[in-house]
Amino acid sequence: MISQIHRVLGLTVDYAAFRSLNFWHWRHHVNASTQEDVLRYGDQWLAVPASEYYSLPENSTIPLSSVKIDPGKAQRINFQSPHPCDYEENNRVGLDIFLCRPWSEAPVMIFMHGFMSASDTGYHIWCKLMNKRGINAIFLHLPYHYSRRPKNFVSGELAISADLTRLAEGIRQSVKELRLLISDLKTLGTPKIGLFGMSYGGWIGALTTRVDTNVNLLTMVEPIVDISHVMWESLAARTMRRQLQKKGVGEESLSRLFSLVCPFEGQANCPGENILMLAGSYDQIAPPHHVKRLAQYWGAHYREYAQAHCGYKLQYRGWEDMQELLLPRFIL
Repeated sequence: MISQIHRVLGLTVDYAAFRSLNFWHWRHHVNASTQEDVLRYGDQWLAVPASEYYSLPENSTIPLSSVKIDPGKAQRINFQSPHPCDYEENNRVGLDIFLCRPWSEAPVMIFMHGFMSASDTGYHIWCKLMNKRGINAIFLHLPYHYSRRPKNFVSGELAISADLTRLAEGIRQSVKELRLLISDLKTLGTPKIGLFGMSYGGWIGALTTRVDTNVNLLTMVEPIVDISHVMWESLAARTMRRQLQKKGVGEESLSRLFSLVCPFEGQANCPGENILMLAGSYDQIAPPHHVKRLAQYWGAHYREYAQAHCGYKLQYRGWEDMQELLLPRFIL
């Protein structure tokens, strides 16, 4: 009985959130991709390996050395994206850094938020808790969110829409930025680097771990691992589906394009014993059987809890499970 109540409540919250999301998608109907757009983009990039699609830039650095040690305090720095997209505000990447020890003397945990995340309060609390454990922490502002939100748009509104070129390029941009951050941390002597991603952030963390060899820990909470499912089966993308179908874009062409941003297209470079994936039993965006399948493919830890996509239980459980399963090997 209790589980049924949790299910109904969770799905009701998700339904309300998805209705709001469909409204924001409705605002972008004029920019929906055409079949020609999809084919042109796919023809350009599907022939190259993932390492090239997400390649690291040359001669691009982040001013990490300017950050002062100040445990529990956020310090904002910005840097120019190595992969510019269509809005200038989005191309200026924001980092909230919590530095408790010199970069070369402590591991770093990088936190990545979910799609259309509106508050950084919880992530900052986690960063402070990392500092108490002797771990440096960074909260990364993902494309079109927070400090990168273009004027007249809500946080994250432009990250996922029927403009599929922007969607793919935004994901590509975020992976390149994360790889640059990881590279600069290694240059400064950081011994270990961990990623903690929620939903959209988990998706980016998974793709980065596929192409980068310097990730030592990965926690993904309700990660988006099958974008085709989100597009063609979930209520959250109903407006996007209609917009694309009106432009003649079908499921087959999208499935081909989405292989560029699909975690299932390769193995993780991080050992499976250092990867944790969490799913919600009632989640319709990142269904548990999809997340579990990726966990099995990568040999990762898998945990499932009674929650729909929107909620706080999995955030709390992800934090607790990460500390139990992964942090003992991560802390120096």
